[in-house]
Amino acid sequence: MVSSVARLHRILLVSLLGLVLILPWPVLAAGPAVGQVAPPFTVQTLDGTSFDLTEHQGRVVVLTFAAPGCGECVPELRALAQIQAEGAARGVAILALNIDPSISTQDLLDFRASIGGADYAWAQDVGGQVALAYGVSALGTTVIIDRAGRVAYRNEGDATLDQYRAVLAPLLAEPSAAGSGAAGGDLAG
Repeated sequence: MVSSVARLHRILLVSLLGLVLILPWPVLAAGPAVGQVAPPFTVQTLDGTSFDLTEHQGRVVVLTFAAPGCGECVPELRALAQIQAEGAARGVAILALNIDPSISTQDLLDFRASIGGADYAWAQDVGGQVALAYGVSALGTTVIIDRAGRVAYRNEGDATLDQYRAVLAPLLAEPSAAGSGAAGGDLAG
């Protein structure tokens, strides 16, 4: 018997697919460009807390859109675990968003555990609302938001630990807009 949650996931997936067929692709692909203000959102994380982007103003926020079926995402998620270890005290917040509506919370918890050391926030992107707001069209998309709440980086492919360090170093060197979090220094532990 199909649970009501699974049925809801299927309905949402069919609805999103309907949008793909009805709306022209540029409408769906539109998301904030580098330099534009990042769209606000709130999601419930797997640990039951709320991740509200507006509450992270003054921090550098890394959003990564993934799913347990994305084998190519694993190295990037592991690199982000290292970034979290190196940068959390300096004002880096990382959120991994599952964009596959068929994945259960338990499956996502198991996937996070398989990454090893991925102690940053994880959440279900229920209804694909965050992915739509950010114009995500591929698994493995990463968006980095600067301390002022603007998109500073966007990548729809694989990124390495060294690439993340290179992008984050100047962002972390900027003073916090909210006066919180340390600035300066090299991210490469």
